[in-house]
Amino acid sequence: MKKKKIIIVVGTRSEVIKFSSIIRELKKNKNFDMKILHTGQHDTMSLMKSLDLPEPDFYLGESLRKKWAKVSKINSIVLAITWLLRVFFEIRKILIKERPDAVFYQGNCMTVPIVVFASKSISKKITLIHRESGIRSYNLFEPFLGDLAEKIGDLFADILFTPTKIATNNLKKERINGRIYYVGDPHFEIVKYALKKSKKKIKKKGFIVVNVVHFENITNKKKMKNLVEILIKSPFKVIFPMSENVRGKLELFGFIKEIKKYSHIEMTNSYNFIDFLLLIKQSEAVLTDSGGVQQEAMILKVPCIFLGKYNVWKEFENMGMVKSTNFDVNKTLKLLKEIKKRGDFYKKARTSKYFLWDGKATERIIKVLEKELCDK
Repeated sequence: MKKKKIIIVVGTRSEVIKFSSIIRELKKNKNFDMKILHTGQHDTMSLMKSLDLPEPDFYLGESLRKKWAKVSKINSIVLAITWLLRVFFEIRKILIKERPDAVFYQGNCMTVPIVVFASKSISKKITLIHRESGIRSYNLFEPFLGDLAEKIGDLFADILFTPTKIATNNLKKERINGRIYYVGDPHFEIVKYALKKSKKKIKKKGFIVVNVVHFENITNKKKMKNLVEILIKSPFKVIFPMSENVRGKLELFGFIKEIKKYSHIEMTNSYNFIDFLLLIKQSEAVLTDSGGVQQEAMILKVPCIFLGKYNVWKEFENMGMVKSTNFDVNKTLKLLKEIKKRGDFYKKARTSKYFLWDGKATERIIKVLEKELCDK
């Protein structure tokens, strides 16, 4: 039987991490000829190597994040639109040449709509597959672009893999036409795999980890000002790993000098994924606006304060394992003080069993791909 050609599209750190277990399994599966298309949105080559992933078959250029670092919000938007147009035509050119049986994309990142439209502009016969489907905030404002990208990814997908019951129900309510598979989420397997490769030990104690990544937050001066106030007043030591983009925006707003005045705040460069997991595991709490980091904190049983306003992982909040604050200074500091006193929120996070997966989500995804692509 001829192997089915499948192209996996990644570009961000999150996409690489969330696809890592699937890529490793497809790489050794005799039914598939898998290729990786990397859009170059983030620089992830060392990350891919650390997770035992092959180099991309197609790489579309220098990290967009580096270019974004020190430009204003308006210029960031112009830069993003220019980048999206270029990447659209490059992806289209690759797909015309490769003629894959399937294209596999992830979540709600910027590349999702352009991958969908590039694929559809070439052939209706390409099977589109969406990992982490059905995630919604149903809000028209701050997470609008993420929701829009996710929904476009779902509307045009032939195969949709959902991580949660809420995500599955969202797709059913919206009457999405693709074939929906509730498979759970491979993130548990990914974290477990990464920690096995860890050789370092984090010796520091009594600290919290801060992580901000989303465009609508790091380009918002008021939110970043609130974050700086939270860090200054934190009852814990603070470790704040920053991407070039985050550091650039904080410098643009004039906040780096202010942060440097306080010895309990340690600003660092970004950690690699494995070391960052160790940092989370050793911490007292995590402050983040990232869905992926939220998942990792829950897997590692660490209290997590979600800094955004609209948390798309509603299961976490429903169970009291995560609290959202929308960068509110008083709410966030109150939760940090509760964690310091080992209150109910702390106990809930430390003792709750993680419920979104059983360690077999990747296996289920591969079986569906074999059934859908190879058995026909």
